[in-house]
Amino acid sequence: MFNNEIFVGSRRIANNEPTYIICEIGSNHNQSLSQAKEMIEIAYECGADAVKFQSLKYDQLYKKDKTPKGIEKLFEKIHLEESWYKELALHSQKVGLHFLSAPTYLNSIELLHKVGCPAFKVASPQFDLFPEITLEAAKYKKPLFMSVGISRIGDIDRMMKLCSDKNIKDIVLLHCVSQYPTPPRHANLSFIRTLSTMYNTIVGYSDHTLGTHFPVSAVALGARVIEKHFTLDKSDQGPDHYFASEPSEFKIMVNQIREIEVGIGSGEKAPLTDWESKHRQSIAMKFVASKVIKANTQFKLNDFHLLRAEGGISREHLELLVNGQIQTELKEGELLTWKNICLS
Repeated sequence: MFNNEIFVGSRRIANNEPTYIICEIGSNHNQSLSQAKEMIEIAYECGADAVKFQSLKYDQLYKKDKTPKGIEKLFEKIHLEESWYKELALHSQKVGLHFLSAPTYLNSIELLHKVGCPAFKVASPQFDLFPEITLEAAKYKKPLFMSVGISRIGDIDRMMKLCSDKNIKDIVLLHCVSQYPTPPRHANLSFIRTLSTMYNTIVGYSDHTLGTHFPVSAVALGARVIEKHFTLDKSDQGPDHYFASEPSEFKIMVNQIREIEVGIGSGEKAPLTDWESKHRQSIAMKFVASKVIKANTQFKLNDFHLLRAEGGISREHLELLVNGQIQTELKEGELLTWKNICLS
């Protein structure tokens, strides 16, 4: 029903591909274009695949006379200037990152398309409370990263049915808890697997916890996309700085994710490494004569002690030895070797 591989530009996202890591600058640019561009450069240095902003516009989202005045003042500090879109997109492309944003009002979708956004992020508040965003974004035939943070399971079902009915197939469902920061007891990472099983689509995790261990664990549970808030300084003024990752922490997260990807493996028991093979041989219990054993004597287990030793024959070969014959005399305490026994 939904595609199990999608392409963001030329970047393939699928179960056997590296995790797609989104560095969410969001509103942490502090209304500074130069800071936003600096953050893009640092995100690249940290190993991100994409940067993501939030397309916010107060008069497109709120009825002014029915909204607390504090909301308008907040938006004056966090909204993304539409005139910045092209420059930010070009700068992202220049440094080697995808430029993404979460359109929260309908007009922003076309603006983002025109500057070359290779995908759209449907944020939690728009997922099922404003499905028109999804339907409008889908017209441009680009992948949709869809956060389900404040949606109930029935809301998710309804939206996924809508997407199915409208033949919207390039979807990544992002598990998300819309609590900032998210306490560990509320992270519910197992829901990543639930989403994957229920909808047979690519899944990811939009993280609001503190630290790196939850997004890294999400990758181990099957998340193919990770989104993490980013700031240059947690102490900056603004709603999203205090729980975001500073560059050093974000880079650690990326490195840990890349290590986990390699470490997950295929699910099959892998061949022993060279180190393991040598270690296995060094700790194997070997046959040591517990008394003098005459030549041409039938092998008997009770004639031997089992001890670790370099060389010799290990206990795992007992079935081969039971019908064997000692060819040369063994002194008490002497290690049994293949030269000492005839198996035929």
